[in-house]
Amino acid sequence: MSSFQASCGSVYNKYLTSIAPCSHLLKFYETDEELLDVLEKFVLSGLHSREACIVIATDEHRAALRRRLAERGIDVQQEAHEGFYIDIGARETLEQFMRNEWPDSERFEAVIRDVIMSARGDGRAVRAFGEMVALLWSDDCEDAAIRLEYLWNNIIPAEDLSLFCAYPAEVCGSSEFVHNVQVAHSGMMP
Repeated sequence: MSSFQASCGSVYNKYLTSIAPCSHLLKFYETDEELLDVLEKFVLSGLHSREACIVIATDEHRAALRRRLAERGIDVQQEAHEGFYIDIGARETLEQFMRNEWPDSERFEAVIRDVIMSARGDGRAVRAFGEMVALLWSDDCEDAAIRLEYLWNNIIPAEDLSLFCAYPAEVCGSSEFVHNVQVAHSGMMP
């Protein structure tokens, strides 16, 4: 077992080191540190397995994750150059396919498939983290967030993709929304 695998902790090993293709995982988090801990393990596991990792996140979370990966000895620039690490802004990505506060399905597919195809390269497996749905929720666009979850569900099996989504725990104040979010995912991280 590598030192990375040993450092993952048994709770997340099931979810992060042996993530199944076509899975759509969900995590509610209390703090940014909690999110970054799980996201770091998710990405490190993918890089360790030589899977391409796509991170669609806020600028703050992208910068923090890059720092954490560098502290773990990952040459982020080299991984990006080789196509194993792609990080893009969640807000900027949303702007490419949102129309009147609603995700345009054709634009979404075009934008996301381009990113996935770039990551796939010569046929490698791809895992992705997406924070766009949480941004829609924070913008009071709950229906658009649920719609986006289902648009991802159309892409996941077609592209043999593993996707990890995260929402801040404050979302749990709306039980109907939480239920709809949970139903849209294939599994939930503890």
